[in-house]
Amino acid sequence: VLEAQMKADMAEKESLEVKRAQQEEESRENSKLISEQKATINAMDSKMKNLEQRIAELSEANKLAANSSIYTQKNMKAQEEMISELRQQKFYLESQAGKLEAQNAKLEEHLGEDESAGTDQKDSSPGAGE
Repeated sequence: VLEAQMKADMAEKESLEVKRAQQEEESRENSKLISEQKATINAMDSKMKNLEQRIAELSEANKLAANSSIYTQKNMKAQEEMISELRQQKFYLESQAGKLEAQNAKLEEHLGEDESAGTDQKDSSPGAGE
């Protein structure tokens, strides 16, 4: 009876170890995705700041150059639209990063539960077999 229980416990341990390894890999992949998205968000932030600075410069140029006001306004409008689009993309990426962080936290929590569940079962199994 104990030998059968030991075999079952070993099989369960191996299964949990495989599951743990898979979850750790998923966690690493999610962390990598989060890092990539954060880098993209930072790059977009930088680009937005540059575009905002350029809009400010164009605004000043618009005041100084009345003859080119129509062209400048079109250019400013196009850049404002670009900034708006970049903000939308940034929001989307931030929400995706949040989702991945939440998913990663769940995986890590689940991993912790698997480890403690495996320990609890080993502690109680020999007593149940007798």
